[in-house]
Amino acid sequence: MRGTRPAPDPISNGADHPSSSNQTTRRSLRRFAYQENGRTEPAQQDVEAGPASGNEQGTSLGKRKRNIAEDVINHTKAEAHRPPRKQETVPESKPLRKPRRQPAKHIKGPNGNVTVEAPADWQRVYNTTAAMRKRVLAPVDTMGCESLADTTRSPQDQRLQTLVSLMLSSQTKDTVTAAAMWNLQANLPGGFCLESLLQVEPEELNRLIEKVGFHNNKTKFIKATAIILRDQYNGDIPDTIEGLVSLPGVGPKMAYLCMSAAWGRDEGIGVDVHVHRITNLWGWHKTATPEQTRAELEAWLPKDRWHAINHLLVGFGQTICLPVGRKCWECDLASEGLCPSAQLNRSPVKKKVEVGVEIKVEDGQVTTAEEIVTQSDGVGIKVEAQLDGEGVVEMQAFSGAG
Repeated sequence: MRGTRPAPDPISNGADHPSSSNQTTRRSLRRFAYQENGRTEPAQQDVEAGPASGNEQGTSLGKRKRNIAEDVINHTKAEAHRPPRKQETVPESKPLRKPRRQPAKHIKGPNGNVTVEAPADWQRVYNTTAAMRKRVLAPVDTMGCESLADTTRSPQDQRLQTLVSLMLSSQTKDTVTAAAMWNLQANLPGGFCLESLLQVEPEELNRLIEKVGFHNNKTKFIKATAIILRDQYNGDIPDTIEGLVSLPGVGPKMAYLCMSAAWGRDEGIGVDVHVHRITNLWGWHKTATPEQTRAELEAWLPKDRWHAINHLLVGFGQTICLPVGRKCWECDLASEGLCPSAQLNRSPVKKKVEVGVEIKVEDGQVTTAEEIVTQSDGVGIKVEAQLDGEGVVEMQAFSGAG
């Protein structure tokens, strides 16, 4: 009779009892699933403890395996279908809009008289510019023609020095004009007065002012003016616009500025290249010459501003609203939408600089040599020329208000 082999113990069966490596794998998988779902992993003894019977143990292990697998699959699907997180965007600022040009209006009345209405917001533009000028020191503030007279001299000598400084300033930088005036005050025999200008030799006078533009012509103008002042005006300068513009080398701009600075009377606006250019950029008018600009401004600008506007805009044109490379990104008029010609949303404009030398030859000999530096930015053109016998000459032009 064949002996019967006892049935294997289901608990000790290797197929049903997982190995230590399988337990480690399932434990790691289970820990990952619970951590990703934000739940706390059950205690180790609770997971591994199971019913004594084999069937109950197999069922428990199977449920745990299915639950862990389902957790992992569900978590993976959720990650796969989760919409991408939107990045926080900073709202873009709306680009600044240029204001419309609102020039002065010429209104004709029923009787034929024409009245001029001031440009809109002109006072705001004026006051904003004045506030900017207080923050930055310009060359005109310390070396302008009005401040160059020697205050230790008599009032008559101071008026003469103011007139001469204006004559020297034509097409010359303020710094160069100031240096020439200081040279005259320090080196003229007897000091800077009419008698010294009458006695000094033209060659010596020319040497003292040789750095200014067109100093050869200005030497002739100053000597001729000194004789006229002695013979026709009792040694003083004229006290009328007509008398001042009759002097050699004196134009309307110099005459109005001299009347204001020397005599303290505002009889007109001294319009130079800065006043002419900037007021056109602001859209206050559309003029072709400084004289046209003067007439337009005097038609509506209050008289108490006639003297100050020249000093205001000359300094503004020297520091911010430059002839070439305007600094609109630093200008309050641009940021507040007050300048119709502002170059908005632009980085600092690069200047195009060209340097050249022109030589003129006559009969095999060099007669004149000119060194010319031209700067342009698409809006304005500035030319500085070193002319033999004429010093440094500065010329400016602008192609429009764009």
